[in-house]
Amino acid sequence: EFACEQADYTLRLYKKLANRLVHEKRTTIYQQFDRPLIKTLYKMERRGVLINSGELQNLKKWFRLLKKLMAFMQRK
Repeated sequence: EFACEQADYTLRLYKKLANRLVHEKRTTIYQQFDRPLIKTLYKMERRGVLINSGELQNLKKWFRLLKKLMAFMQRK
């Protein structure tokens, strides 16, 4: 039941946001990165995955640093 509700909400949200994404020219990220990963993510969810929480924390720190660096570069 939960999965059906989640799918329904996702579809409703897509219908509301699709035109906005096109208008703001943000579909490239979706088309090039997100959409191709759908099948892979589905398989991962069905089979289950092991997550190295330490490595995940390292990635989190790295992305925060990258975000700060990008913000700094945009100010110059």
